[in-house]
Amino acid sequence: MPVSLYSDDASNSGETDNLIFEGIAIKYDLKSNPEWWHVKWCVRIDWNSLMHESDMKFLQLLPMEIEKHPNDLPALHKFLIYFKNHGMDKDSMLKNLEKIKNQCDFKAKDVLIDLMNFVIGWCSVR
Repeated sequence: MPVSLYSDDASNSGETDNLIFEGIAIKYDLKSNPEWWHVKWCVRIDWNSLMHESDMKFLQLLPMEIEKHPNDLPALHKFLIYFKNHGMDKDSMLKNLEKIKNQCDFKAKDVLIDLMNFVIGWCSVR
């Protein structure tokens, strides 16, 4: 049976940022480990589905922001800064931007490349 799961976690800045992931619930076979009588179900986790809630929110909201503000890079920079200030690190942000870039139309790719360049330069400065 497919299941969606989460685990408590926090961002680099200490804010709640739960891990979410998908898996398959499997009825546990007590014959192989009878001492685990209290275990009824196990989950085989799809490790490729693992992400923080902030990553999921970022992946959902950024395409809408680009659609609303396609030529307003300062507004899009503010969007990225919001996620940085709430604990998203440079590598996660770049990975998420790359995912969106690989799924978007040709016009949005230029905007995403500009945003990636912004993240590379701005996140390097502390």
